[in-house]
Amino acid sequence: MNNLIAGCLFVLFAATVPACIVTSVVEAESYDSHVTDHYTHFSPEARKAEILDADCRWPCYELGGTAVGFFPPKQSENVKAAGPIFPIFPAPGKGTSYAGELFFIGLQVRPGKNGFLILEPSDYLVTVPGRAEALTPIIVEDCYGNPVAKDGLTVFGSARCFVLYYGIERGEVQHFTLAPASIEADEILYMFPDVEWTPGTYSWVE
Repeated sequence: MNNLIAGCLFVLFAATVPACIVTSVVEAESYDSHVTDHYTHFSPEARKAEILDADCRWPCYELGGTAVGFFPPKQSENVKAAGPIFPIFPAPGKGTSYAGELFFIGLQVRPGKNGFLILEPSDYLVTVPGRAEALTPIIVEDCYGNPVAKDGLTVFGSARCFVLYYGIERGEVQHFTLAPASIEADEILYMFPDVEWTPGTYSWVE
């Protein structure tokens, strides 16, 4: 019996130690957001989307029983600290850069019970200082890499996530303004204010 217990403890220890070794703090360069009072896609027939949570790192809204959020790409990420059990030892490195990859905006939607949404990804405009015209998505995919419609995209049932790619590299975008498209939720049209984005960093433990 003692041998069995010892064997079980060894297996548990062997399985746990590798997980502890890879515990680390990762810092990412991304963007911070500031919601403005301006509505590029203003419509007198539309309702203003309500902020879902003022503490959201990036804008998230409530449309009746539906939740909608936007998120930006990472510019780079780097391991800042690592260690067994707790990531306490500095581990500087050059990290990973995404500067050469396409810039995108992520869109997350969670329909309410029996909710039905109609999205217009092609109307999500991104304005970058130094460029005369606003950028529109050149590719729209779900978060699994499957292509989806740029116009009249319907969502119902479960939560969905989409990625809107623009014809510019991430490294070229330091500051930008997002003009979100209106969304029809359960036959009610909602509009969103423009959002200004500036460089920012955040960290997480993995």
